[in-house]
Amino acid sequence: MADGTAIAWGQSSFGQVNVPAGLGPCTALSGGSGHSVALRTDGLVAAWGQNYSGQSSPPADLGRCSAVDAGYEHTIALRVDGTVRAWGWNNHGQGSVPPDIGTCTAISTCGMHNVVIRADGAVRAWGFNGVGEATVPTNLGPCRGIGAGWQFTVAIRTTGAVRAWGWNEFGQATVPQDLGTCSTIAAGYEHVVAIRTDGVVRAWGRSDSGQTNVPTDLGTCVAVAAGRRHSVALKADGSVRAWGNDAEGQASVPAPIGPCSAIGAGWFHSLAVTEDPCAADSNDDRRVSGGDLGILLGAWGTDGGAAGCDFDRDGIVGGLDLGLLLGAWGPCP
Repeated sequence: MADGTAIAWGQSSFGQVNVPAGLGPCTALSGGSGHSVALRTDGLVAAWGQNYSGQSSPPADLGRCSAVDAGYEHTIALRVDGTVRAWGWNNHGQGSVPPDIGTCTAISTCGMHNVVIRADGAVRAWGFNGVGEATVPTNLGPCRGIGAGWQFTVAIRTTGAVRAWGWNEFGQATVPQDLGTCSTIAAGYEHVVAIRTDGVVRAWGRSDSGQTNVPTDLGTCVAVAAGRRHSVALKADGSVRAWGNDAEGQASVPAPIGPCSAIGAGWFHSLAVTEDPCAADSNDDRRVSGGDLGILLGAWGTDGGAAGCDFDRDGIVGGLDLGLLLGAWGPCP
């Protein structure tokens, strides 16, 4: 599969796993209750699937973004300038953004509330607040990670400690005492999946479908995602694992899908961004050699354009991309 190709599997009652033709390479994906959203390598946002409330119709003036997330019939995005946009269902204000949010570094949504981390590390939340999910604890302190579940919220403080608040019927807002420090966190409908700083995955909350039963052979992971009754993990070697409810095939990872760079989980579907192990082969001759070097040098200082030479996806072809090309020199795997 081509570098950055988006794939999806599981329930498709609204077409949420039907990746649009011509989508282009992506860096991030997210699934909502019945729709999917993708962040392309050029920073533009695309969405497909259920669109009853306009959740799959990004605003025309949205511009370039650095993060996206899909909720229950609404979508939020973090623009490259740090401002946040939201669209779709707005019955509790979740489809709009309070004017005093300011610039942010992270966003999250799942149900009908949104959570962000501001540039100063402070956490803000808005939208439905039936059980306090949008009421951020006053003593939370600065954070580096957040996850919005269905009527509950989790956050990773800058110290690596995890806090949670809101709905707790299944223990999803009760952080395990032996959890330790974490680097990444994801909140599903009624469960949480986290990656500890040592790369080990932990999960807690509702587990009626085994969604918190982390496989014992999972190993070190770099990303996790949580759906309604299933969980997905991206391992350090680029492989994807999933577990929990599989009634719609959402936990059955297609084989083979090749190494991946990003994952996402909707309520009943999953998504991944696949990577070509020979992405530096710009002229498609299955070798990384002088021809590819020439293409890269010709695109030097630009965003790579059709040449696709911005391998590190920092928006410009430069020294880091040259290093990656030279590191892949020779025949493709």
